[in-house]
Amino acid sequence: AINVDAHLDMREANQPHSGTPYRMLLEQNFLCPENLHEVGTQPQANSPRYLEQARAMGVHVHTLARMASKGVARYLDELFESIANRPLFAGLDMDSICAADAPGVSAPSPVGLSGRDVLLFADHCFRHSETAVFEITETNPEMDIDDRTAKLAALATYTFLYGWA
Repeated sequence: AINVDAHLDMREANQPHSGTPYRMLLEQNFLCPENLHEVGTQPQANSPRYLEQARAMGVHVHTLARMASKGVARYLDELFESIANRPLFAGLDMDSICAADAPGVSAPSPVGLSGRDVLLFADHCFRHSETAVFEITETNPEMDIDDRTAKLAALATYTFLYGWA
């Protein structure tokens, strides 16, 4: 699984909510920690405790800063090469994108991936022959400006279905 998200979504809680799905998948043995890639993670948006837990479990945490230092395109090329010929569950949380490109989220941030970066991610998912699921989560139409976030989510869906020509 690849979870493109500013947040790990691995919080402990008695009731499921938007911050718990990947912890639940791990705890219920639907996903092995070493098969989870948390991509675009922003340390300031996560509890240090959960970052430490994720790494201790064997989850691959790919921070936004590390991706930016290498170049997002190159980083994604290497990531997808490392999972070649393996089934993929891909999640794109819209709050991983900078607020200028995706303001309609519950946790907007002035830093994040660009709209182009996530289209590149969607294209990688399109080209990955084993992608079983491509989901887009956490858009908030009430927070959107000019339907910018909704349009980007639609374009990411289009790119996943048809590629980025």
